[in-house]
Amino acid sequence: MIFSVKNTTRHMIFELFCPHYCLLCGELGSILCDACKFYNTAENMKKLAEGLKYQSIRALAWPLAEMMDAALPSLPGEIVVVPVPTTAAHVRERGLDHTWLVAKKLARLRGWKCAKMVRRVTGTVQVGASAQQRRRQAEKAYELAGEVDQQQSYLVLDDICTTGASLEAVCKVLRKGGAQNVSVAVLVGSVGSGNLGVSRR
Repeated sequence: MIFSVKNTTRHMIFELFCPHYCLLCGELGSILCDACKFYNTAENMKKLAEGLKYQSIRALAWPLAEMMDAALPSLPGEIVVVPVPTTAAHVRERGLDHTWLVAKKLARLRGWKCAKMVRRVTGTVQVGASAQQRRRQAEKAYELAGEVDQQQSYLVLDDICTTGASLEAVCKVLRKGGAQNVSVAVLVGSVGSGNLGVSRR
């Protein structure tokens, strides 16, 4: 006899035998407890973002999206969340596209759309490069992957912003495609107002 077990049931069984511990305080029950969600310090946010990005802890995508949802202001119009593309090599290596996961969950929380409007066309890595190198690399790294609707607003989402080169490059691609209203939001790094910030571009 064959039984079909829903994904939710699988998750419940997994949680029963392999429960999560809060990544910040160690409390048993969830990957990020409710108390720690209020401590959006730069150090904590960096730890969470890197846990998703480098350790492939998928369970972090949802609380990160919730924290971003709580921090972002109300944005007018029809919003499309556009994640900054991850290199194909990193997606294969990590087994996930971390920014895409957070973008999808944020869009779901806000009732927005989410689309990969921009794609990566080079495999250059920004980590370790100087600010000048990052800007040169970013200018050639992206191209439009979808049709821009001028009536919609676009929110470019990035995980960790160091120099802002990738964000600027993705915004330029969208604007060249016809986007009239482009904002950016980051989990870690100062873009106008610090962690979980939003800024017009």
